Amino acid sequence: MKRPLKGLFVLCIIMHLMGCAGLLRQQPVAVPLAEQCRTMALEYEKSGELQQALLNLKIADRLSPGDEQLARKIADLKTTIESNAAGHFKQGMAYYRKGRLKKAQKEFLIVLRYDPCHKDALEHLKGRPVREGFVTYKVKKGNSLEDIAVEVYKDPGMDFLVAYIMGLDIEAKPDPGTLIELPVLEPQFLKQLIDVEKSLSEGRSFFKAKEYEKALASAQRVLDVEPESKEAADLKNVSCFRLGKRLALKRKHPESLEMFIQVESGYEGLEKAISDAKENIAKQAEMHYRRGVKLFLNEDLENAIVEWEETLVLDPDHQKAKRDIEEARKLLKKLEQFR
Repeated sequence: MKRPLKGLFVLCIIMHLMGCAGLLRQQPVAVPLAEQCRTMALEYEKSGELQQALLNLKIADRLSPGDEQLARKIADLKTTIESNAAGHFKQGMAYYRKGRLKKAQKEFLIVLRYDPCHKDALEHLKGRPVREGFVTYKVKKGNSLEDIAVEVYKDPGMDFLVAYIMGLDIEAKPDPGTLIELPVLEPQFLKQLIDVEKSLSEGRSFFKAKEYEKALASAQRVLDVEPESKEAADLKNVSCFRLGKRLALKRKHPESLEMFIQVESGYEGLEKAISDAKENIAKQAEMHYRRGVKLFLNEDLENAIVEWEETLVLDPDHQKAKRDIEEARKLLKKLEQFR
């Protein structure tokens, strides 16, 4: 099922990028958002910030579809942008061929001011960052919009922004090799984009399907925004506990302990689960230590050290392992000298 791009989310993002939240607050509440965007587009156009002007016009178009005058204005502005970009790229190439690289670079940067995804200009700049607050991403083979959102924003839910920037449907597959310029968003701003009810609903579904990692991620997203949310806290507790139990069955006791300690104290069965995890970690540490001793007695010093290092990963305070590693390394050093 397709997920529509939510105009309000996109609007918030673009306003953040263009630093115009303050301008919006200064506008009277009665002024429609579409009209505010038209006004800001005109201001940006006058100052030469054509891409930002275009973005505002596109938002206005989303908020008031069917406005023929607005559609013509967008088409005219696109033509102006393309013409300016082409002119500066041509001048940049002329400088480049003459070896005047600094001047060429300046022209290519101007091109990107008009067209942030101009492939040839980006190629000549060798992928260096072209605008503060943006990152250039090259689409890999097999990338989905969610994959890109995870790599850039660490959140698959930001696929709607990637789709919007690329002008794609939310379920479309981007072409490999495509260069896109994505905004770097502050963590605090990302939090504002969380749909609490949707995240909780998804979390409940993930938990029911025993996808506890995803359920935990959904709960944590909500808690980042609403730390007082009891439902999110409960979902996090039960997801962590179930994950801990699952990891314990796989004998991944350190990982299971990490899950258990995230559960709020007083949770039923938690105290015993933590005690069992610690006991099993101690047993695993001792097992590696004994393996190391056996290898040491068989004169396999290097692998003995490996086992004792595993002991210290599980039990950093294991004094015998620390001592034996030191002794084994001394012996190895002496053997190297004899050789």
